[in-house]
Amino acid sequence: MVTEPILENAMIEQLKKVLIKPTHTIKQALKQMDAMGEKTLLVVDDQSTLLGTLTDGDVRRWMLKGKSLAQHVSYAMNAKPISLKQDFDKEAVKLLMVKKKLECLPVVDEHKHVISAVWWVDLFEKGSKQTKKLNIPVVIMAGGEGSRLAPFTKILPKPLMPIGEKPIIEVIIGRFIRNCGDCFFI
Repeated sequence: MVTEPILENAMIEQLKKVLIKPTHTIKQALKQMDAMGEKTLLVVDDQSTLLGTLTDGDVRRWMLKGKSLAQHVSYAMNAKPISLKQDFDKEAVKLLMVKKKLECLPVVDEHKHVISAVWWVDLFEKGSKQTKKLNIPVVIMAGGEGSRLAPFTKILPKPLMPIGEKPIIEVIIGRFIRNCGDCFFI
């Protein structure tokens, strides 16, 4: 049985992985996203005050403008991020995350200090067990030029791009197997 302090410590450790200082470079932020398998970083000062968010989309748009990866995170971040108060309504947050296509939302106190975060997976994937197995064929489409992710896709095709320590195709197949049960592959 897992006790509450252990769960709280796990949440704190997960939160630490997504915090970044505004003076870090965008390249450092990309490395952090890659190492942690996260798409969103929370930009905070030394007191953990929320200054902004930096998503993989922010970095992609930054690169498409021809900007340097050596610039500070503060130049590419969203300085007006959406954040939640401690007493947030879970259902309202679900609707907001779907509407705005958000992966992570910071939870702040009255002084805008980041105290936790809500991840998409926490709201939608955990505990959402499929009760009926479906007997339908599945096709994984992994094609395309990869132009939005260039120059990375000049070296590595999109299906082999890492998310954390696994290529994205392995993550997709793993989720399929987890949700399918008695599956077989051709």
